[in-house]
Amino acid sequence: MRHYISHNIINDIFTSLNIYLIINIISQILLNINSYNWDNSENMYFASRILYGEFPGIREFYDKFFLVPFLFTLSSYYKSVNSWIAINVIVSVLASGALSATIVQLVQNYSNKTIFISIKYFLALFYLYLLSSIQGEFIYINPLAASFYIFFIYFIITSETRFKYSIRISHFRFILASLCSTIAISIRPYYLLSVLFIIFWRILYYKSNFSKRNYDFSFQKLFLNLFTTYIYYIFLLGLFFIIFNIFPYILIYSFESLFISSRMLLLDLKPQIYIETIYNQLLFFESLDISVQFFLLVVISALLFLIIFTKNMSHIFNVKSKNVNILLVDIICISIVPMILLEIMILSKHYWPHYMQLFIPNIVILCGLILCFSAQISILTNIQNYFLIIANFCDRKIYTSIYQIQIAKSVYQNINMKKMLKICFYSFPILWMSVQEVSNHIYISNIDRIINNKAEFILLNNIEKIRNDRRTAGFSGDFLYTSNMFSHWMLNESRHGFPHASHFSAISQGWFSNWNPRSVMPGFPTTTDSLCRKITLSGPSIVLVPKNSALFECMSSRPPVNYSINDIFYDYDGPVAVMFRDISY
Repeated sequence: MRHYISHNIINDIFTSLNIYLIINIISQILLNINSYNWDNSENMYFASRILYGEFPGIREFYDKFFLVPFLFTLSSYYKSVNSWIAINVIVSVLASGALSATIVQLVQNYSNKTIFISIKYFLALFYLYLLSSIQGEFIYINPLAASFYIFFIYFIITSETRFKYSIRISHFRFILASLCSTIAISIRPYYLLSVLFIIFWRILYYKSNFSKRNYDFSFQKLFLNLFTTYIYYIFLLGLFFIIFNIFPYILIYSFESLFISSRMLLLDLKPQIYIETIYNQLLFFESLDISVQFFLLVVISALLFLIIFTKNMSHIFNVKSKNVNILLVDIICISIVPMILLEIMILSKHYWPHYMQLFIPNIVILCGLILCFSAQISILTNIQNYFLIIANFCDRKIYTSIYQIQIAKSVYQNINMKKMLKICFYSFPILWMSVQEVSNHIYISNIDRIINNKAEFILLNNIEKIRNDRRTAGFSGDFLYTSNMFSHWMLNESRHGFPHASHFSAISQGWFSNWNPRSVMPGFPTTTDSLCRKITLSGPSIVLVPKNSALFECMSSRPPVNYSINDIFYDYDGPVAVMFRDISY
């Protein structure tokens, strides 16, 4: 009886946590509506060029594969990011369910299904919560890449069909796994090594189990079977990659542009110091909610305990040593090693804070395996009294301590008390804190979003007015806003072969100065001087450039001076000079 009540108490605790996560997730999704940012404006711009028949990499260099802007074509067509956010949210919700199903498949020997169901829902919501609370949220492309990475893991884990004397792999799920992994890699190539390792580990797992059941299966057959299956998967991966990212260029016979653009993707876009990058990644945890920090700290501590006392776990917790070993292998092969490989890929290229979203699938899988193992060895059921103490401490503003203790004893001792009363009791402190936190977050974030969106549309109206006035005066109205992409895709204006806004910033900081001119697109500027010279000689009728930049100094002082200042307005980064070409078209 006591053990049954303990399980109910744990379920109530996880139910309250799930309610807290749902409130935060919904609030963050609402805040993402009509949110415009730097990265998405670039993707929307190149999507708009696809709609006009201009593929990325032919006239203007784009540092992503073809599939990425293609995914934004619908949003670009309707001039709204909300359809993209809706796609991101829907796919992420489906991925959260696949994540729970994956953990169910991995952990097949747990002691109490009731506890595990509550943990399963918690992990699905925890995945969505981390996506929505980390920089990038549901606006960037990272959640979509992480979600398809989860789909890949789910299909490759569940592709195994066990029979009495054999193990077979479902070819349909195997193909779906390669399809999903290709999409994840096309969106974020940093997943490449992680995908290749997981598939190798899982194929090795299948074949080694089959060889143990089949006495006629020799080591040579095992190696040959493993090799052919792995090559088959790589073939599927390459085939889907060609279909999604290369085949469109084959249709328009742009082989040279495809080759040059692909070669430029291999170049380093941002120099970085490894130690500094790792330090900044560790600082990322400070941005998380303190409760999430505590939870992750507990998971890491449990992992260290598991690694250190692996040999003694069976004696300490009365659990089979075989189960401990299987758990440890799963944690290492599907969580820790893929995270290390992902980190290597990021360090080999460049790092931005929103890249931390890419680690979320492996982090949640690690948390899920630890939680499920804890439930299996009844750790969670033995700490119920600590939850009662925490609930009593958090709820002291609402009830007196004596009344609180009486309710706690009643919930703990009376099996016939209504479940709703227990859920309300455990949920109320968390809900009270979450409502306060969420309301403050919504108020502050909504003000920031309104201000940013209003500033973007004010800029858009100014640029449209400048362009119309220029056309009324009998000149061409084509323009280039060097530090802004939003106006280009909203007004359907090409950048006329010049780099996109983030590359203007990278060129000014000298990131491309070491690039070999033979390795880049013809005419692609790698320094501020070459960029200034290109704009001066072949720039559009209107150029908008930050007044405090080196590019402005070059354009206004170094001969030939083909542009003159017509007006100055202010954007979110400071004064912007509106410069007109002196020669009419």
